[in-house]
Amino acid sequence: MINYDLENSPLLVKTNSEVGSYQGVEVYFYNAEEDLAGGVRLLFSSSLKYWLSLCSGSFTDFPTAIPQETNKVWKITLTRNSGGIRLVITCNNKEVLNVVLSDTTCTDDKWSRIWSRDVVKIKFTSWDEASDYYRLERLCPGLSVEKAQVSPSGDVKQNNVVTVTCLNPYLLLGNHEVTCLSTGWSVYPECRECGIIKVGWVVKKHLSSHLT
Repeated sequence: MINYDLENSPLLVKTNSEVGSYQGVEVYFYNAEEDLAGGVRLLFSSSLKYWLSLCSGSFTDFPTAIPQETNKVWKITLTRNSGGIRLVITCNNKEVLNVVLSDTTCTDDKWSRIWSRDVVKIKFTSWDEASDYYRLERLCPGLSVEKAQVSPSGDVKQNNVVTVTCLNPYLLLGNHEVTCLSTGWSVYPECRECGIIKVGWVVKKHLSSHLT
């Protein structure tokens, strides 16, 4: 099993299987005690189909068209809030499934007991012949800079950029564009008041004249 906090880190899976190959992706979710907490299967049959562990009665066609490219990156996102347990699947950045698990959408009466467990581990099975790799989607926490506005605010996906604008009368020390990298933010700029910067320079110059 692989330690993986699915609810905080969407799962990315890359495939290059052809429709009609009958290869598939099969990944299951588990809690800390390694009890089953759900799972997803994708099947490259005559059409692309999905199956949700202890929810779907059988493999089902996606409700929307799947991108035609052979190389696909699937993103599986699981969230729990007052609106229920929601599973979202995207393929090459296109949303292809968005379902709230319920007695209406699930045919197995055990779905609630299983899917309500916290997911902290995942496991790909031996049946899985389609997954080329998996990785988490890196999110940088919202960048906070004193005396500045940051746009966009909130968590940002890897490789995306935010812009830092200092409030008057402050000046930016550093780059106004900051990128979310795999290791975190590329830089941490500061906003400083003009007078403080000028006074610091004058004091330094004055001290230097006395030392010479």
